[in-house]
Amino acid sequence: DHRDLHLSLRRQRQMCIRDSTKAIKGRDVFGGLQTYVKNFLTSIPLVADLRSPAMRERHWQQLMETTATQFNVNAAGFKLADLLRLELHKFEDEVGEIVDCAQKEAKMEVSLAKLDVTWAKVEWMQMKHKDTDVNTIKLGEEDFEALEDNQVVVQGMLANRYMKTFEEAITGWNKKLMMVADVNQILSEIQRTWAYLESLFIHSDEVKKELPEAAARFKAIDSVVKKILAEACNVKNVVESANKSGLLKDLEDQQGQLEMCEKALADYMESKRRAFPRFYLSLIHI
Repeated sequence: DHRDLHLSLRRQRQMCIRDSTKAIKGRDVFGGLQTYVKNFLTSIPLVADLRSPAMRERHWQQLMETTATQFNVNAAGFKLADLLRLELHKFEDEVGEIVDCAQKEAKMEVSLAKLDVTWAKVEWMQMKHKDTDVNTIKLGEEDFEALEDNQVVVQGMLANRYMKTFEEAITGWNKKLMMVADVNQILSEIQRTWAYLESLFIHSDEVKKELPEAAARFKAIDSVVKKILAEACNVKNVVESANKSGLLKDLEDQQGQLEMCEKALADYMESKRRAFPRFYLSLIHI
């Protein structure tokens, strides 16, 4: 009947198609079409990767050098066909490397911009020193935490194999933040020692009389330390202040001088302790 005839014709058609497919597969045109489709399927994901917003002019230049072609991706008439003509399937690994580089560089660019914004606003915390017009300084707790976090971020960028584009900025921030950390630490130590010794070498006539050389040394230290603190308070910005040329070396010199004053005082007080125990007890409470 009509239904059986329809099924019979359908089976015959399927057999013809199967037989035709076997015959076509042996033809050059089939092999060429199959290769074209395979290459197209490889290229399309690469085209999608190249659409990354992280791609910059330098990355397109790299692609042109890789494919030995010239094109303008920003041109009004630039189309998908233009990218496919680059035969991206031949440069699958290279394209992946370029896009990966662009994405990593974009992250570094964002991180560097955040560093600029963050440290442009960080200032020294200032505290009045006793009843004087001198202010001591320190890094705030939150700013100190930010310093540690940002140093880790910068170290990570330094270890990134794609850091070359931003190498100058990254190494610059590494140096700046290390200097902030070093200056903050040594300033903390100096201010603590200076504040303690000040009451003895400046306000104790007995100590100045017994230790004239150390007292003269401390007087010079006192002048330098106050000058450094005044300059830092005037500048306010931590990065700018801490990275002043020669500051760290000056602080290290003052720390060495303070250690000499401490030793002279310790030797003097030890001698008094042995000779005059009561005098020693009154002296340490000055």
